[in-house]
Amino acid sequence: MDDEDIDGNTVAAYLDIFKRLFITDNQPPFSSGIRSSVRVKQAEKRHFADPSLACALLKATPASLLGDLETLGFLFEALCERDLRIHAASFGGASISLPRL
Repeated sequence: MDDEDIDGNTVAAYLDIFKRLFITDNQPPFSSGIRSSVRVKQAEKRHFADPSLACALLKATPASLLGDLETLGFLFEALCERDLRIHAASFGGASISLPRL
C-alpha cells in the first residue's frame, strides 16, 4: 500500500475543505523588497489555524518539544502568525482571512 501515489485532485479537495472549515490558514509569501521576484517564486505556507491541533496530532508534550527544538520553532512561528493575524484583524488589517464571529 505504501507504493501507491496520492491523486493531486484528492489532496487539493482535502486542502480546500480544511481551509473552508478554518482548520488551516495559508500564509502568503513575504518579501521585504517591493519589486523582488522572490515573492513570486515562493509558495504559501500552510499552518493549522490553531497550533495546538498540531500538538495534539503529534501527541507532543512539553518535554518532547524541548527535545525537538525545530518542531517547537515551527509551532511557535505558527502561533505568532496566528496571533498577529488576530491582532491585525481587530484594527481592520488587510488580507486577513479569519472567520467572522
